[in-house]
Amino acid sequence: MVNNLQSAIFQRAQSFAADILHAVRSAPLEEILAEGAARPNGAGRPASRAVASPRKRGERLPRVASRAPVSSQKAAERLPRRSKDELAKTAASVAQLLKGVKDGMRAEDIRHKLGLDVREVPRALKDALASKLISKKGQKRATTYFYR
Repeated sequence: MVNNLQSAIFQRAQSFAADILHAVRSAPLEEILAEGAARPNGAGRPASRAVASPRKRGERLPRVASRAPVSSQKAAERLPRRSKDELAKTAASVAQLLKGVKDGMRAEDIRHKLGLDVREVPRALKDALASKLISKKGQKRATTYFYR
């Protein structure tokens, strides 16, 4: 049964391929070239969409940003290397900011007030916590930082 089905499918595929080949060979070359020039992206593809490159096995699709990116150039750049003194100054500025705030602040508020890059904040908070300049309460985005 399976063998009969496979042979029937194979025969139909061979017949179809032979018919297509015959149609292409019998068509004038100008007609074939004109058809290709009319649709530079290929038949059935919209002109505005780019063709996606094939993914490798296990490769994930890129994440779609949920909010507008800061700027493409700024996001692509690496942070410059900072010395221990610069890291300590940043941690001290975080502690100084929190000194006047009784209720504490969240990381995003600290970042806005000090004008830090998103990628600088975790290290500054970690260093300030390690040197016991500040304390924290809460978890993840709900973490509030206080001056000690």
